[in-house]
Amino acid sequence: MLAILGLGAQSLFAALLALLLRRFYRLHRRPYLLDWSHAWWAFCIGQAASIYGLALRGTLAPEHWSRLLATAISQAGGYLHAAGLLAGTYAISTGRTLRPRTRAVVLGLLSLVAVATAFAWAFDPSASAERLLLRVGIRALVLAAALIGTGIAMWRFHRRSTITGPRFVGLSFLLFGVYQSLIFAIAARWLSVRQVAGLGYVDLVLIGMIGLSTVVWLLEEEHLRLTDASRQIEQLAFFDMVTGLPNRKLFLDRLRQFVERDDSARQTAALVFLDLDHFKRVNDSYGHEIGDQVLAAVADRLLHSVREGDLVGRLGGDEFTLLLPGTGSAPDANLIPV
Repeated sequence: MLAILGLGAQSLFAALLALLLRRFYRLHRRPYLLDWSHAWWAFCIGQAASIYGLALRGTLAPEHWSRLLATAISQAGGYLHAAGLLAGTYAISTGRTLRPRTRAVVLGLLSLVAVATAFAWAFDPSASAERLLLRVGIRALVLAAALIGTGIAMWRFHRRSTITGPRFVGLSFLLFGVYQSLIFAIAARWLSVRQVAGLGYVDLVLIGMIGLSTVVWLLEEEHLRLTDASRQIEQLAFFDMVTGLPNRKLFLDRLRQFVERDDSARQTAALVFLDLDHFKRVNDSYGHEIGDQVLAAVADRLLHSVREGDLVGRLGGDEFTLLLPGTGSAPDANLIPV
């Protein structure tokens, strides 16, 4: 009964994680989220089939068709879980998704492997150890390799990232992979259950860790996305897109601040207005793209001509303005090598 409850909790946690990943996929359209969602759905269905098989253990023989079907589904869930995790890791690492044909071939082969392991030694009552190793041990070994590989890939790919979520996800995968390795060791009789007592519900904690760390990761990415969007909006609102200089609004605001701040100190400044002669001919003769390049070149020259603390802006069209604090006279302003 405790085993059934444990498997039921695992299935429920996996379903919640799959739904969560699917939800984030709809928001962000990241392919790996969909792959991981499918992986956890496979895990959920596999655990549910295991529950069905355990419930029939005392009433039906191991070779009964319903128990064999439950075993095949359970095996398929484990192998497809590993395949989904690796597919998502491939999408993260390369930025590409598996081709539909490749995906279909892999899923088909893994399903055949699941059916083969379900029927192997199914009609030999004395081969319980072999069945345990093949159905539980080998599946756990494959899943351990997938989990550990995913965890290492996450750490390597995000080792220079400014957010911590991906590294927590990688750590969770690594721990879950180590746990699956212990399951393989028990099935292979390298370890006894007594030596690793307390593992019964560790997988629940690990699934919860994966879910929580994934949420943290996606929330951090959402925060970064909103921060970048705010920065872009600010850039559009206060800076000229062609030259990168402060636009009319920002320049006039900086000018107002300077006047209000330095009026009591009576600091002098020069306000210079520039425009380009015959700039319309450039646009008419060579096109607006060349005209934009000319404006950008002028802006770059102005920025390299003024001092640190001077302000250069573009009012619009071919008009530029300069605010030069500390300049005492018009001749001083004329010394700027523009």
